[in-house]
Amino acid sequence: MASSVTLLVRVRENGKRTYLTPQQAYEKKLKGIFYIRFRYRGKREWEPVGKDKSAAYAAKLRKEQWLAQMKANDKLGIQVREAAGIPGVDRVGD
Repeated sequence: MASSVTLLVRVRENGKRTYLTPQQAYEKKLKGIFYIRFRYRGKREWEPVGKDKSAAYAAKLRKEQWLAQMKANDKLGIQVREAAGIPGVDRVGD
């Protein structure tokens, strides 16, 4: 099964911002900010996850697990409320 979360690096190349896979950025010796891209409720979402490669991979795995849990919740009819538009964060007091 293909991963539903993609890890990309935003770099400046030839004066333009572009997104590369971590492998492409490594081969070109470019550094930048890691982002994860995923679909949530039919919308493509982008989330910055920092400059550290290890933390970015960990964030990717956490997001994959979270999306799998949301999919399972949808199948069971469980609704999760979101706080201030932040997916996966329950509102306090509701």
